[in-house]
Amino acid sequence: MIQCVGSRDKATHQWCSKICCSIALKHARSIRKQFPNSDVTICYKDIRLVGKTYEDYLYDCQQLGVKFIQGDVETVSEDHESKSLKLKVRDAYKGEIHLDADLLVLSSALIPGEGVGELARTLNLSCSRDGFLMELHPKLAPVDTNVDGIYLCGACQGPKDIHESINQARAVVSRVFGLLAKGKVEVDLAKSIIDEDLCIGCGNCVAKCSYHAIELTTVGYARVIEVACKGCGVCVVECPTRAIQLRHFKDDQILAAVEGLLEEVVAK
Repeated sequence: MIQCVGSRDKATHQWCSKICCSIALKHARSIRKQFPNSDVTICYKDIRLVGKTYEDYLYDCQQLGVKFIQGDVETVSEDHESKSLKLKVRDAYKGEIHLDADLLVLSSALIPGEGVGELARTLNLSCSRDGFLMELHPKLAPVDTNVDGIYLCGACQGPKDIHESINQARAVVSRVFGLLAKGKVEVDLAKSIIDEDLCIGCGNCVAKCSYHAIELTTVGYARVIEVACKGCGVCVVECPTRAIQLRHFKDDQILAAVEGLLEEVVAK
């Protein structure tokens, strides 16, 4: 068994696929129990076991005689006469090792599912650099997204095992139930507002808004969809006529706050 095939590699995928080590140990343990005369070797970079009691799999495999080689597999070739596979492994401690195998099992990298990118663009969700859907905050909002009402659970967010996926699903149910129990949705008032007298209908704000929260009306000026607006302020910066302001953060309000702070500093 060869671990981290395409994982933790700058040339392919840099992330750890997380579940491969535990699955390889489970399979190795089962093989040794059912076929005691078989030889099972696991080639690994380092064993990563994150689940509760998963270390027991490692201890069981060691007691059952599963061999472990810490190093990289450099070449794999097929011997047509013996119909076996020849492996050259660079062991971290013993140097070059040659192995013969009847069966080769690769723990390949877990990658985002097909269509995740298109789904993210359709729903206006954020993706991490590895292509998985990204949560709003890894600690404070681990199942929330940048779009209200859309939550994440399971492997769409990244490689994870069944236990973690179930825990995330429970968290999502709790978040949704909390919203439904209120009977109403509270909306932050810090949204963009447009001065129709100054707006020239250039559409620059529409093009720059990442949340599709601004649209052009038939009468020729922009309109903010407040439910979709996140108050990021990008449209305020991009507006050439300064027709857009952020409620509670207007220019005169910010200047007044700055002047108040400076007056307090000068007084001291």
